[in-house]
Amino acid sequence: MSVAVPAELRAKGVLTVGVKCDYPPFGYVDTSGNTVGYDVDFARELAQLALGNPNAVQTQCVSSADRIPYLTTHRVDIVIATLGYNADRARVIAFSKPYFSQTGRVIVTKASGINGVKDFGGKTVLTLKGTPYGKWFNDCLPSAKVTEYETTSQALIALKEGRGVGYADDDTLLIGLAGKDPSLTVVGALYSSKYGVGMRLDDDAMIKWVDAAITKLQSQDFFFSQFKKWVPDKHLQDLFSESMPRPGHDLNYPAGPVVHC
Repeated sequence: MSVAVPAELRAKGVLTVGVKCDYPPFGYVDTSGNTVGYDVDFARELAQLALGNPNAVQTQCVSSADRIPYLTTHRVDIVIATLGYNADRARVIAFSKPYFSQTGRVIVTKASGINGVKDFGGKTVLTLKGTPYGKWFNDCLPSAKVTEYETTSQALIALKEGRGVGYADDDTLLIGLAGKDPSLTVVGALYSSKYGVGMRLDDDAMIKWVDAAITKLQSQDFFFSQFKKWVPDKHLQDLFSESMPRPGHDLNYPAGPVVHC
C-alpha cells in the first residue's frame, strides 16, 4: 500500500482491537472459547497487512456502551465492533470509510400481534445502551416506552419474559436470532446506518492507513467474501450483497441528523 504503517503500531508489533463478543456473525465467542466472526477476521486481515502476521492482533471484548470509552482511554488501538456512524459520534472519534451497511429493525414474538413500527405505540421496546434505537423511538414514536440493557443476551431474555414487546437492534443480528428461534420474527424498518472502524481523532497516521487498507480490501472483494464465510445462507448473501464496499460499489455515510424518522 502507498500509505505507511503507523510507526507506533509497527514498533509495538501487535494491533489491539475492540470487538463485540455477543454479536454473531460479526463478533462472538465460539464453542471452543475463541473470539471469531466477520469483524474479527477483518481485524486479522489488518494485522496481516500491517505486520505480516494475521495473529498479531489482540482482541478486547467491548459492549455497545463502552466501545468509544475503550478507544478514547487508549485501552485499544481501534474499534471494529458494529459501530454505526453518526454526526454525534464523529465529533468524539474518527471513522474510517464505511465497511458495512445495516438497517435497524425490531424482533418480536410471533404471538405478540406486532406487525410494524406503529404497533409499538404505548408499549415497551427493549434496546441496548450505546445504540441509536432508544433515541429513534423517543424522537419518532414518543408514545413508546424504551428500556435499555447492556448486552444482547439481557435484552433477549427480557423479551422472552415479557418485559417488553420488541427488541430493537441491527437487522444483521436480529435475522440470525430469529433464524434460531421459530417463535420470533423481525418487523419494521427504523433507519439504515453504516459501520466504520473507530479511531482516535488525533491518530492521523492510523486513520490514513486504515482507509488505505479498506480501499485495498474492497478491490479484492474481501468484505463480501468474508460475509459469505460467516453467513452461508444464499438468500441472505443475495439480500446483503450490496451492503459492503465491493469492486465498483462504494458505501458513503449519510448527511443530516443523527436519527431520522
